[in-house]
Amino acid sequence: MSIFKTSWVILKISLLKETEILFDVFSYDYWKLKLKAKKSKKEKNLDVWYIINFEVNVKKENHIHEIKNIKIKSEFDYLWKDYETIFEYLELLKWIDEKCPFGMPIYEIFHILQEINNFENITSEKILFSQWKILHILWLLPGEHKNEKIQKILSFISKESIKNILKLKWLDEKTKVDLKNVLMK
Repeated sequence: MSIFKTSWVILKISLLKETEILFDVFSYDYWKLKLKAKKSKKEKNLDVWYIINFEVNVKKENHIHEIKNIKIKSEFDYLWKDYETIFEYLELLKWIDEKCPFGMPIYEIFHILQEINNFENITSEKILFSQWKILHILWLLPGEHKNEKIQKILSFISKESIKNILKLKWLDEKTKVDLKNVLMK
């Protein structure tokens, strides 16, 4: 059995047993993993999008490793966010959980999650741009689009860092819908 420590973003939480919780987590160093922890009444409940630090005891039990000494590094601030932005956050987590393979090193995705979590004025549009950047990282972003405005956005997203992408200000409703439709494919 070996132990390692790092920071993780919680993507999904499930009840494994009455006394154990199952986490799908994503980290910079170890990518996407399934981890379990004993349920504790003393510790604060964890939620999706939290960035946490903890120790992982590596065991070969169904590829699910046990965690302990959990410390919350940062929480997603739901307060003062509109419903659409919160919904887009949760959709992004679900989307990452579904699209990112286990054990594949995707350092930039963890960086994007940290940037979004720390970004003060996050909006649903900025989350949408982040999804596009993740698509680019996973080689799933379309190279061309017939809509000229979307093509410019595609080109910008494929070339720029997440910090510059999060500086984009506004999308008209039609372009926003078109962007979402591309993500659904």
